[in-house]
Amino acid sequence: SSVALGFIGAAAFAGVAIARRCWRGPGTSTALLALLSSAPTPSMAQQQQDEVPFDANAAAARTRALFVHAWKGYEKYAFGQDELLPISKKGGNRWGHLGITLLDSLDTMLLLDLRQEYLRARSWVEDVLHQRIKEGGDVPFFEITIRALGGLLSAYTLTEWRGSSDHGLLEIAMEL
Repeated sequence: SSVALGFIGAAAFAGVAIARRCWRGPGTSTALLALLSSAPTPSMAQQQQDEVPFDANAAAARTRALFVHAWKGYEKYAFGQDELLPISKKGGNRWGHLGITLLDSLDTMLLLDLRQEYLRARSWVEDVLHQRIKEGGDVPFFEITIRALGGLLSAYTLTEWRGSSDHGLLEIAMEL
């Protein structure tokens, strides 16, 4: 949907902008620095027009707010379904009825420190996803590999890095 694409675009621009200004630590490759320094960001145009410096904290807050807005719509109209159809405000299940959007968002919620949203989504994974996997059916290989397994495994990795290792996510990924 255009809302999702808008969010992805805003997040990508903010991520590149933040990386360009903040990530210059030891081991950063010359090629990566060249790529980051040449990537266009909304702040470049803003600086040229208004001479206003880029505010990484504001960009991070805006990115978080955009995600929360998109997540609230999904949670209200399509929670547990594969996607939100924003015009009809209904959920759709084109990818195996496994809550693909929810699974794909677990790691983002952890990165953005959205604990309550994560816990609600994590409860759904524990309570509902096992049964949906057992029901079986046709699922698209790409979506399951990239979005479902990727979401589960990256969320597991983030919990491991934080010292709380949510092994349930790993078990569900193996089951899938």
